[in-house]
Amino acid sequence: MVAASVPRALKALWVMANLDRLRCMACMSQITLEGLQVSMYPHEDGLPAGDDDPEFRFWVYYTCPRCGYQNAVKKILEGRVEP
Repeated sequence: MVAASVPRALKALWVMANLDRLRCMACMSQITLEGLQVSMYPHEDGLPAGDDDPEFRFWVYYTCPRCGYQNAVKKILEGRVEP
């Protein structure tokens, strides 16, 4: 499992989108940096808000502009799916 936090997850998404490596898990469309829409909400199984605050967690996801699927960032960072 990758040790991640919300700031690290956002940076990883930016890097993946910038390198044309970010895709939708449902329709496999490429997600560009310009099309990247990231959202989050408090969730006990989410990513820590910061490296020094493991108790306050958020579920972070990006929405595919083509099909509308909400891609869970935690699953990508943990290697459970290929982006």
